[in-house]
Amino acid sequence: MKSLNELIDEFMAFDYRAYNLRLNELEKLRQAFVVRFPILSIADIEIDDYVIGKRYILPSGRESFCYLLERSPLEELGSMRGGTALKFGIYYGQTKNDPTDMYRFKSSFGADHVSAFDGVKRVIVKLLQVASSKNVTGIDNNALSPMFKGKILSTYFPEEFLPVFSEEDIDYFLRKLNLFEYSFYSKKLFEKKQKLLEFKQSHEIFSEWNNQVFMRFLYAKFLNRPYNYDLKTIQMIGAENEKLQLDAINTAIANISDRIIPPPHLGKAELAYFMRSANEKFAALRRADFKCELDPTHLTFTRRSRNPVYINKQYTEPHHLIPIEYHAEYSTNIDISENIVSLCSHCHNKLHYGKDIDTELKQLFKLRESELASIGVTTTFSKVRNYYK
Repeated sequence: MKSLNELIDEFMAFDYRAYNLRLNELEKLRQAFVVRFPILSIADIEIDDYVIGKRYILPSGRESFCYLLERSPLEELGSMRGGTALKFGIYYGQTKNDPTDMYRFKSSFGADHVSAFDGVKRVIVKLLQVASSKNVTGIDNNALSPMFKGKILSTYFPEEFLPVFSEEDIDYFLRKLNLFEYSFYSKKLFEKKQKLLEFKQSHEIFSEWNNQVFMRFLYAKFLNRPYNYDLKTIQMIGAENEKLQLDAINTAIANISDRIIPPPHLGKAELAYFMRSANEKFAALRRADFKCELDPTHLTFTRRSRNPVYINKQYTEPHHLIPIEYHAEYSTNIDISENIVSLCSHCHNKLHYGKDIDTELKQLFKLRESELASIGVTTTFSKVRNYYK
């Protein structure tokens, strides 16, 4: 039996790069979905923009909330196939015993399709609320099906929730990693997922991977489901095996560059839903030669990493000169390398928690002022300084 380190080495050698290439494409689709269905607008979704089952009836049938989550390329970010469409709370279609196309719903959400849909929306809104406060018990007790809950949460909170939706798989991974405890027999799904996530975050290698890469590792190395999707096409997964034409997603992607702008309504806390660009962060650190931009002689150390892009690099930390929470003040994306500086741990923490930081901020602002202006981010030092009050 191979050791965990041997499995990691194999994955890094054969799977890691290929999956990251595909993940860059999928991340654009995930962010486009979040733009199309922002958290603050969930309560106002129309029923036909939500349900699965109308793809041959309405032009927008392949653009609905449920269809995109289950059957679009977003399925590659965690599959929830299986079971009936009642897992969504409400859908449009037939049953085995009734060939009539109509709205079908779980009676626990309402007495008719209108009240049931209102009930489903309330439960989704509540799920996102308890998730934002890290209330694992509230998530487990939420009335949505476990698979659907998991998919929603890993889509809106990609770094907070693992994209693994099967309790059987979670239990298996915990056992393979020697994490399963007797008390887990009485624990609910999301409690156990939290245990797996805590392990990932504390591991010297896994902690440097995002949750999607970690999920791919688990399935490839423990359940022998290697990543083998065509990197050049976006296609359906499953029995239908048809290419998907997602007009809404394609339109969104056409209007979103590689540097995606977060929706302007997102506040400081909600920006956690919007994954920041690892590519921009790395570009900024590499440009500074992995040295502190306030003083390249500042003492640092060699990274302990198996991520190929960081091997034998000095440890520095990325810092957004214009903090991300002020993105709505600018018409251009500020999650870009021009706005990210490379700092040693001491200088980075001083900017966040230090009292006298004018000298350091002024130096960094002078380094970036012309670059920011060149991409349409015009600001002043006094404005930037006020962000750090």
